[in-house]
Amino acid sequence: MKKKLALIPIALLCLGSLIYFIYSYMDQSRHETQLNAAISAYDRGAKVEAWVMVKDDRDAILKLENGCELYLSAAMETARVDEAKQAAQKCLELKKGIGIAHEVLVQSLVKENKLVEAISLLKEEIKIYSHPRIYVSLARVSLMNEDKEGAQQAYLDAIKIASPWSPYLNEALSRKVSEDTKFLEKALELVMNKSEKAAPTERKLMALLWKNGLTAEGNRLKDRLGDEAVPPLTHDDAPEVTQGAKAPLMPSAGKLKLDQNGELPAGHPPIQQ
Repeated sequence: MKKKLALIPIALLCLGSLIYFIYSYMDQSRHETQLNAAISAYDRGAKVEAWVMVKDDRDAILKLENGCELYLSAAMETARVDEAKQAAQKCLELKKGIGIAHEVLVQSLVKENKLVEAISLLKEEIKIYSHPRIYVSLARVSLMNEDKEGAQQAYLDAIKIASPWSPYLNEALSRKVSEDTKFLEKALELVMNKSEKAAPTERKLMALLWKNGLTAEGNRLKDRLGDEAVPPLTHDDAPEVTQGAKAPLMPSAGKLKLDQNGELPAGHPPIQQ
């Protein structure tokens, strides 16, 4: 009898553990379904709907795969800056949402005009995470802080490690860093070492090389691109994504467009009629 009584607490403990496991599994499954529905809503452009789906279950959502990415994106798209900042801090504690969480925290610091603090944060985080979005955040804030050299290096580091890499080069080519021929030469060397091509962005770099008198360098890109060195007569403006790679949140370059006078950049080969 005593042995039977002694087994009762053990049985109750096992039953309690089983009930907790089942409840936890069902709860996680529910949140995964909730997150997938929010991702679908976000992807079709229903940003507010996606936010409403996840806003009240922050901690549970952030623990899931892609939970930080969806929560932070939906929060920022719907101007919930404070909620996004708090979630970004939680994501970094969880070691999730790397890159986008850093962008959110930096945006909040920039909004408070704390550029030096933002740069310090990013430089410390780069020691832990080698992520292109962290480097690009550093490049943007460095430009705001009038550190053109620091911005150039950060863009080059992002281009070097990113896949796809063209969105980061495209952004750099639209910023002041592209006014420096040394930067263009370094960017060229990175592109030449890439196995995958990104014709629209590479044509943009090629045109800037020629425009700045770097004829031989521009010709290297022309040879690399082959038939793609000349932009097509018609082409949609869909975001460019390197084949086989997952696109980041930011859009990449569209096709190289004519300027207001209907002319291609200086030195660009004419379009064959």
